[in-house]
Order: sequence, then structure tokens, then C-alpha cells
Amino acid sequence: MATTKLNMIAQAFMRIILDPVTETDGVIQPGKIITEVAEIETYISRAMMNLVSETWQAAAGNWMKLMKLYPDLIKIKPVNAVFQDGISFVEKTGENEILDLFYVLPSSSGTIKIDVWNPAKFTDIITGADPILIADVEHPAMMYLDGKIYLFPQNIAEISEFSFSLVYLRLPLNPLTGDILRSGGAYDSPFSEDNYSAIAERAAKLYFDENKALESTT
Repeated sequence: MATTKLNMIAQAFMRIILDPVTETDGVIQPGKIITEVAEIETYISRAMMNLVSETWQAAAGNWMKLMKLYPDLIKIKPVNAVFQDGISFVEKTGENEILDLFYVLPSSSGTIKIDVWNPAKFTDIITGADPILIADVEHPAMMYLDGKIYLFPQNIAEISEFSFSLVYLRLPLNPLTGDILRSGGAYDSPFSEDNYSAIAERAAKLYFDENKALESTT
């Protein structure tokens, strides 16, 4: 897969810091100031992550606001839940490989809708202390906590594997490894062209701020 968007962001970033670069065979080339492509990629990755974080905070955790601002961050992936130690859940690793997961959204299994519950309620649900949050096989729910997606009712995957289409907000990362996105790699930036400048400017600010700090210590 070509990393066209990532490369365009990299070129915009490098122009701002007056170190313009080109690309060869779809891969960004080193500059004269930043001489390692990996360093360019790291600045861009940090800028993209900052953009997601800042927007999430500005939206006060309202995923619908974030979805309207950045629809390209919405991803759908078929996953399988397993039953173990009395509860059904989906691992982020293994056969599912969703290491770019940021926040789970209402999903579905065929015609059955799956709601999202607040993970802060996990203990109350497990112990039965919260009688309001009740799920059944026709009205299941899920929550994302500590790297797992828990399904309710707790035994929904006990008899057979429970498959569904997971809808989630993704981070700008490689979903298979959790690594940052690489120029010429298998995965491109999820951001549309409207956001190239904002990301490039954030990357440049990170670069200038860090180099000013470095200069002040020498």
C-alpha cells in the first residue's frame, strides 16, 4: 500500500523547518537537517497522536463529535469473542490484531446491535451492584478496559465463539504491530488532506520546541 498521505504530510513538515525532502519509489528521503527518515516519521506520528488526543479532550470524550471531525478515524473490523474465566471478551492481539484501537463504538452482530457501556462500571456489573445495566443475547453490550473488549451478558461466547463487526475509533498506528506509521509501509495515515497542514504544523512545533530546549542546555 502506498503511503501517499503520510509522505505529503512529511514533505509539508520538512518545508516548514526549511529542510525540504523528496521521495523515491514511494519512500521519503532524508533531509540535510533531519538525516534519518525514522526521525521524520516519529515527529509526524507524535503530531498525529497529539491531534487525536487534543480533539478527544476538546470533545470531552464525546465520540460523535470526534467522528464528525475525523470520519476517517472510524474503522470496522470483524472480530471473535471467546469465553474464559466466566466472562466473554475480545483480545487486541492474536487473531484479532487491533493494536490501533482507541475507543470502541456501538457495533453489531448481524442485525443485533451492541451498545457500549462505561468501563468505570465494570466492577459493579460483574458483582451485580448495578441493577440498571442489564444485557441479554438480543441486547448485548461491551466495554473496553485494560486492553480487552468485554462482552455482556458475560456468557455470550460460552457455547460458541461470538463474532461481530467491531466499530472503533482508531489511532494512527500500524494495527498489526502497534508501531508508528512508516513511509513506504503497509499502512497510510488515516487523516484526510484537510488535516495535512495541521499535522505538519504540530510536527514542526515539536521539532522547534525540542531544538530550542536542546540549544538552551548547550
